[in-house]
Amino acid sequence: MKGGKVYVNGKILGESSYLASDIVTIAGEYLAEGNPVTVKENEYILMGDNRPHSFDSRNFGPIRKTKIVGRAWFRYWPISEVSVVKKPIYNF
Repeated sequence: MKGGKVYVNGKILGESSYLASDIVTIAGEYLAEGNPVTVKENEYILMGDNRPHSFDSRNFGPIRKTKIVGRAWFRYWPISEVSVVKKPIYNF
């Protein structure tokens, strides 16, 4: 993380397909600003889409793949944007 952006292997992670353009990603206790982190095989860094208010891997670190039990498939808030959640496309 650097300057409010997420980097993967030195390249900025394009998140425009699932994250509002005005959202700034703030570092946490685990994922600190400008501090590279190596994620082990079968581990994932998880971040919520409401970044300023999400308690996620930025604070507690990566989780093992075996702990992931589902995926978001329906958006119900805000009510004006109720929709099926499309599979994200990661641009990096």
